[in-house]
Amino acid sequence: MAQDFGGAHGTKLTEAVTRKLCKCLSRGLPRKLACEKAGIDYTTFRQWLDPAKRPEPEFDVFRQRVGAAEADFLDRGIELVMKSEHPTAIVNLMRARFPQYLSERTMVAVEEADKQEADDESPEERRDRIRANLHILNTSKKAS
Repeated sequence: MAQDFGGAHGTKLTEAVTRKLCKCLSRGLPRKLACEKAGIDYTTFRQWLDPAKRPEPEFDVFRQRVGAAEADFLDRGIELVMKSEHPTAIVNLMRARFPQYLSERTMVAVEEADKQEADDESPEERRDRIRANLHILNTSKKAS
């Protein structure tokens, strides 16, 4: 069950604001736009995310929920890339939203995988090849 913050410590941090914000973030909206839709200032949002400025437990919960919402968007995007016949547009969207996770190398790998499609390659084989390229990139990025 979701926790009702009830305007934690004199702020606008309520369950309704958190739910609306996380719903927007899980759909891939940029943080500033998600804040507008949730009715909070972006500066306030950034302060809530900073444990040094908001160390209270309800803000820890808020930070966890924001992280989970953004991870949901990434997870769904990766699934779409794996299923798509033309994943470049999806990766472009994900890369614009999360450049720290999807580098220029990732884009090149996806575009190269798109170009290398064999005439007799099934959509499943293509998806598996792209998935393998992304896995190799993610593994090498973690190692470096």
